[in-house]
Amino acid sequence: MAETSLLATLHGLKVSIIHPDRRSASALAASLTELGCQTCYCWPLPVTAPTEVDLLLLAIEPHSHHQLLRLVTSLHDRGVPVIALADYQHSALFPLLMTLKPAAILDKVINPFALIVQIIGTLGWVRQCAALRKACQPLPEEPKTRLTQAKGILMREQGMDENSAYRLLRRAAMDARCSLDHTAERVIAGRSYPGRKT
Repeated sequence: MAETSLLATLHGLKVSIIHPDRRSASALAASLTELGCQTCYCWPLPVTAPTEVDLLLLAIEPHSHHQLLRLVTSLHDRGVPVIALADYQHSALFPLLMTLKPAAILDKVINPFALIVQIIGTLGWVRQCAALRKACQPLPEEPKTRLTQAKGILMREQGMDENSAYRLLRRAAMDARCSLDHTAERVIAGRSYPGRKT
């Protein structure tokens, strides 16, 4: 990826920093702002997750399990990635980090360059995952395809020609006061319809 497109990833990005070291967090916020991000900083941990945010940089404190879980769960539900900043020397944090499932974990001591690189990587990963999820979703079946399938079922089961099958579907739809597409779905699903042989 070219340098300009890497920096373009950050342009307009809304980043929230929740960290106890105000001085380091302010320096990071200034660096991100220079790169085109919109940043905000807060400490102590807020009661509710920030609303207008694309990415959260979150310091993991050992005594805030429930509050951290509530914040991160709220952001996961909205699809907002979280980069956890944790003290690597504090091994008791590992189970909490496994529960929180952040998009990335870095050292709690803020290194602006490392964080910016991680932000770019995390955003790329999140966008790639979203594209893959979208690609894996089954496409809705076209109504015309369903109608063709339903006519084929009627032709096979009732021994009708295509025009007769279509007329039967249309009449059934009008009698039931529903769409032709809905009637076709009922035929495909094997539910009863007028004229069906049992």
